[in-house]
Amino acid sequence: MGDKKSYVSLKVETKSLPNSSHDKPTNLITGHKLNGQNYTQWVRSIKIFLPRKGREGYITGDSECPKKGVANVQKWKLENSKVMSWLLNTMTNEIGENFMFYDTTKDIWDIVKEMYPNMDNTFAVFEIKSILHDLRWGESSVTEYFNILYRHWQKLGIYEEVSW
Repeated sequence: MGDKKSYVSLKVETKSLPNSSHDKPTNLITGHKLNGQNYTQWVRSIKIFLPRKGREGYITGDSECPKKGVANVQKWKLENSKVMSWLLNTMTNEIGENFMFYDTTKDIWDIVKEMYPNMDNTFAVFEIKSILHDLRWGESSVTEYFNILYRHWQKLGIYEEVSW
């Protein structure tokens, strides 16, 4: 008698995990940790990072918690928590601890905006404009001179543009 082999067909439904390895809350988002003195750079870094992940709606208020559907609410809470973790991990511990008990990313974003409203802008804008005013070509190459000018104009634009 020969061996009879029986095969069982098993259908397994797999769902992709909502958190890819690139979306870990501990991933480095920016080298600018909010420390109370660098709000403008921090905001700009966040504004570069979140749209790349498709998550800017969590700070603008465009991504609100759905009113219906348990699955939708759970998905929103998962995403909101992820973005909250990203924000908290881009703050010094001392500052981040102030925001750990808020329920939404938008709440954190709005309070941070109130607490650090471009505190360093007036001085920074004055300093950059002074540097630009006093800057001379001198012995640097055209490329070096242009890069210095361009970098300062970008900084000036950041300080004058902060919104969201």
